[in-house]
Amino acid sequence: MHKKDKYDFTASQPKEKIRVTFKRIINSSSYHLMAPNSYGAAMQIGDTHDNNFSGNIAKSGIYSIRVSQMKSATRKGTNVSFMLTMSDISPK
Repeated sequence: MHKKDKYDFTASQPKEKIRVTFKRIINSSSYHLMAPNSYGAAMQIGDTHDNNFSGNIAKSGIYSIRVSQMKSATRKGTNVSFMLTMSDISPK
């Protein structure tokens, strides 16, 4: 993992429902879900919500998921392994 990994996805329609799941081996990483044009303000922080998000997208546009590692783990040179899944769970 790099100091910050960033994954972008496009929500094509408002009210689209998504699920984000973040699984980690070591508790030294987390993710932030960022709405379009949020300028660094997270709409959800993984650590505070059991590393899961399931909900409706408020507007269309490019959303970002930023994965970061705690500074203490970075200083120790700890490698962090994680699995990030994102799926569209809107009714068809």
